[in-house]
Amino acid sequence: MARQFEFQVLKSGMDRTDTGITLSDEHRQLLEEWVAAHGTPQQVALRCRIILHKADGCSDVRTASDLGVNRHTCRLWRLRMLADGPSSLWEVAEGRGRKAQVGLAAKIIE
Repeated sequence: MARQFEFQVLKSGMDRTDTGITLSDEHRQLLEEWVAAHGTPQQVALRCRIILHKADGCSDVRTASDLGVNRHTCRLWRLRMLADGPSSLWEVAEGRGRKAQVGLAAKIIE
């Protein structure tokens, strides 16, 4: 599958370059649907909002401020989106999320 993203250099207020993202119409629509869907996990919806802010030309600092996250989080998901596309927004890093608890079902039944 060919990459449908382009790097775009934007200037932020402090004269540092910030790499933006250009989304295809299909990818923008997909991300907007994921944000609006009731079944989308909140962490995925937040990642989608980060990418949509970046596609609208906002800097990492502005996006972080608007969404209440760290600017490094914005950079992380922007780079993952550029590298692997929208499906990367659903990936959970190893060691994250709920941990399996041995014997939990037995304790609940008792």
